[in-house]
Amino acid sequence: RVANPSLYLSRLRRDAGRLAIPWPEDFNERLKSAAQEVLASPAGLLRVELTAGGAVNVTTRKVSAADGAWSVVCRQAPDFGSLTGTKHGDWAAYRDATAYAQ
Repeated sequence: RVANPSLYLSRLRRDAGRLAIPWPEDFNERLKSAAQEVLASPAGLLRVELTAGGAVNVTTRKVSAADGAWSVVCRQAPDFGSLTGTKHGDWAAYRDATAYAQ
């Protein structure tokens, strides 16, 4: 079960436009083809990626359930100008925040 797929894909399409990545006419077919294998695996976090070259990639990663108390870390997000708010491939700040949290 994928939570809110229409909202997720709407945002992906909007952000692709903001990043000047053309939306393939056959996106749904590419998505179904890419998702077949990973959707057969155990539940986890699903990632759908549309590359600048038009490739649609789908991956999952396990999300461990935390028992007990949670710790929270807050870090300022970098300013990417007009790209702020899109998932555009610069993961350095995310990796740095994760390393800081650990």
